[in-house]
Parts: sequence; C-alpha cells; structure tokens
Amino acid sequence: MPPCYPKLGTTDNLNVLGSIKLGKYTNWFNDVYSDEISETCESMLSLLTRSFGIETREIVLPELEEMRVAHVVTIGSEALSHVYPSFNQGRRKEMSSDVRVNMALFESFSAAHYVAAQCLRRRIMHYYMEAFKLVDIIVTPTTGMTAPKIPPNSLKIGESDLQTSGYLMRFVVAPNLIGLPAISVPVSF
Repeated sequence: MPPCYPKLGTTDNLNVLGSIKLGKYTNWFNDVYSDEISETCESMLSLLTRSFGIETREIVLPELEEMRVAHVVTIGSEALSHVYPSFNQGRRKEMSSDVRVNMALFESFSAAHYVAAQCLRRRIMHYYMEAFKLVDIIVTPTTGMTAPKIPPNSLKIGESDLQTSGYLMRFVVAPNLIGLPAISVPVSF
C-alpha cells in the first residue's frame, strides 16, 4: 500500500498539522551566538502553535558536547582517510592553509579515538530514539549565528576559525553524525 500523505494544497486539510508534536530542548535551542536567532525561531514556533495547534514539548538530549567531539573525530578521521594519499605524498602545499591545519589536527586522532566516537555515536542515537517516542520532530535553529563577514584575505588563503565554524554548524552535528533526515526552514533575514 502506498504511503498516505496529507494534501496541504487546500485550507481544509491544515488541521492535520495540529497532530504534530514538536520536541524542543530549550538549553540547546538557546545555545546560540546571538539571542536574535533563538528569539526569531521561538516566534516561529509560537506562530505554528497559534495557527495550526501544533504542540511543542520540552525534551532533553544529553551529552551534546560529547556528541560534538564524536562528530569531529568521526568526520575528521573519515576526511583524512579520503585525502591522506594526496596529503601524505608531498601535495600538502596544494591545499589551503585551513585544510592543512585541520588535517594536521585529524592526524592526531587514533583508531581508539575513532572507536570511542562510534560508541558514543550509538549512545547518542539511543537518546534520539527515546526522544522520538515522545515527539515527531525535533526543532532547533538551523545555525547558531547569522552569516559572518568573510575577511578579504580568507578568499585568497582560506580561514580556520573553529569557533565561528562551531556556531555555524552547531545544529547540523546531530543529523550528520547519526544519520537523521533534516530540513531547514527560513524564518527571517
């Protein structure tokens, strides 16, 4: 039997949205560079509640910092394994300085670090599976900050600003690490 999708093309069917339960972990939701980000997203959640009766429930997603570390180790190790032949055969200078710095960091990870990251990844998956027993969708801002200005010299030589990268990627780590589908919905700017 084919899946049943709601027909949202008419206003007659908008009440179907009222059955959706959104999950929000407030501590994470508000972990942004600028309060303007979380306030704008909070306004959108309020609009969804007023307009469609969508319920937002508080959830807890533990070990967010550990998840970020597991993500860096996993993605870094996998990126390094992909570019290592070029990186290790005298072609380092062909890469921008920011890539070389990151690859040097990734070289410091051991196989034990990678295995530990995968164990943590599984534990994080469990936390999300438990949250999805209570809610249909987990909501966060798309990014923890608005787009920063790009320094002119970065266009030529690259840039390694891990703090800014961390804010920009703050909410994409979980879907990326544990393979969750995700969608970004513009709400401002």
